[in-house]
Amino acid sequence: MVRLSRRMVRFSLTPELL
Repeated sequence: MVRLSRRMVRFSLTPELL
């Protein structure tokens, strides 16, 4: 579950960095 949480956080930050 921790791995899924980290991947979701990265995806959420992706649009903010773009």
